[in-house]
Amino acid sequence: VNSSTVNFWARQGMDRVVLGRECTMEEIRQICQRAQTETEAFIHGGMCVSYSGRCVLSNHLTNRDANRGGCAQSCRWKYHVFPFDGSDVQLSDPNKPFSMSSKDLRGIRQIPAMIEAGVASLKIEGRMKSAYYLATVVSTYRRLIDAVESGQELTESFFHQLEKELDKAENRPTGPGFLEGLPGAEMQLYREHAELVTQEFTALVLSERDENGWIQIQIRNRLDPSQELEIFGPDILPQIIRLEEVMDEDGQKPLILNRPMQVVKARWDGPVQTGAMIRKTMKKQAV
Repeated sequence: VNSSTVNFWARQGMDRVVLGRECTMEEIRQICQRAQTETEAFIHGGMCVSYSGRCVLSNHLTNRDANRGGCAQSCRWKYHVFPFDGSDVQLSDPNKPFSMSSKDLRGIRQIPAMIEAGVASLKIEGRMKSAYYLATVVSTYRRLIDAVESGQELTESFFHQLEKELDKAENRPTGPGFLEGLPGAEMQLYREHAELVTQEFTALVLSERDENGWIQIQIRNRLDPSQELEIFGPDILPQIIRLEEVMDEDGQKPLILNRPMQVVKARWDGPVQTGAMIRKTMKKQAV
């Protein structure tokens, strides 16, 4: 979290140093100006309720060490809170148990400033995340980085598109973390337990079109072939498609596809790329 520490590790032969998630953008600029090696900064993912992850709730409650990758995320559990004196009068709302968790980090708005400051690598939390989550989040930040480096005008409309795309991954409520300064109560989830998911990963594209126009796809979640879908991939910006026809391995045309990992053939008018993902639109849900 400071240039002295960064430069200490540089003298030990380190090629790159990861900055703490508690750094503000101004601190990141100052560190990069003085750093004698490359720096890497977090831009998206979970935020620990404790400074620099020095929380021992998980250790005490589950014997899983938070600082060795085993955190049970005890701060995200829901608690009934009582006075320390042993009184049985609840301090928390019995109908809305208390949580002390932080909102997740979303640094999409700070990326141009990080690039300008000289940050060499942008870090997205990927541990225990699905391939769909990673594909959605990484591709969105990649679009922004490419736009910055190409000199594209970064309009409010463009940022809004990127934020809508991030909403399509499994995500808890998010905020800028420490990047805009010391977070206040608005970055916490004391009584808010929303899980925001606007899309669901439905199928993976396994092949390009054959001579008859068929494309192999692998089912990942329940799919109604008649519903509106969206495809995206390494070279495909998100685009709406509708399946014109679906055929299973027995030559049948099912009305519903609900066998995970089943491989079927489909036809649609629109882009195709092996490895692309298909998702369906979902409403935001609050848990």
